[in-house]
Amino acid sequence: MSERVIIFLICIFLFGCTKKDDSYFLRQGERIKKELCLELESIETLCDLFAHQESLTHYFDELAFLAIEARAFQIETKRERAVSSLERESSERLTRQLQRVLKIAGAQAVIEKCQARAVEKIDSFEKRK
Repeated sequence: MSERVIIFLICIFLFGCTKKDDSYFLRQGERIKKELCLELESIETLCDLFAHQESLTHYFDELAFLAIEARAFQIETKRERAVSSLERESSERLTRQLQRVLKIAGAQAVIEKCQARAVEKIDSFEKRK
């Protein structure tokens, strides 16, 4: 797995589940992870991956935006909370599906392209902090 994919997954685990108010980040993070997982589950071949490339890019971008927003809120409020078993389980499910798709010959380059803008956004945010 490439370094960029690993960094992106770490961001999902660390920032996708932080709370803004009562449950905003949790709800949004879980929604995005569920939709992204469903997209990945439908991919069996490289042709399938190409067909889903645009929607995968959208979900990775959406997840990155949420991660940045959650991290900024966490820094601002100095609030942290433990990750629940439900959140951990959904993140692990997403990771398994992503790893499964990455085993398809040629998939890594396509996934990296889908994640490129999201990773750049997160990298840029973290460099400013």
